[in-house]
Amino acid sequence: MSKKTIKLMGITLNFDTSGNPTQYRVSYQVYDENGATLASNAVLVLRIEDSVDLTEETNFKSYSTTLTEYFYQKVLQKEGIEE
Repeated sequence: MSKKTIKLMGITLNFDTSGNPTQYRVSYQVYDENGATLASNAVLVLRIEDSVDLTEETNFKSYSTTLTEYFYQKVLQKEGIEE
């Protein structure tokens, strides 16, 4: 079985027409063990209520790192990739 890897390409916060945040859209690519692209511009959509609790984070770097790691783990889970 080949070992797949992912690369996060972008994270976007989407809003409804009233300006309230509604979801995150995480775009990513999937590669095989040789570096060949298996999926390009794949997207994972997470509603805000499904997102990680960040109430304990006190600065932007910590917040950003925690959120990025959360999205990375969600993409791994969606793609069935074990680290």
